Amino acid sequence: MKWHIVFSGTVQGVGFRYTSKMLAHRWGVSGWVRNLRTGEVEMFVEGEPEQLQSFLSDLERHFLGYIRDKRFLDDAEEIPSQSGFHILPTI
Repeated sequence: MKWHIVFSGTVQGVGFRYTSKMLAHRWGVSGWVRNLRTGEVEMFVEGEPEQLQSFLSDLERHFLGYIRDKRFLDDAEEIPSQSGFHILPTI
């Protein structure tokens, strides 16, 4: 399963990308995360449904009060599969 998500709120400058990478490793999901110039954070993750749900729940719990909204984008299946989890440069 693949998810393409954009997070908004206070998600830059708070360790969001680093924590995402740490949690991705913990839950065994792969993909990437990057800051957007809009102040949002974009993420692509892939794994088993249970892994993804646990990863996202853990991330939301860690950033409770920081994440204002998250949008799941429809193009996740079009993004090539990843190996490992990476922090990409800001776009």
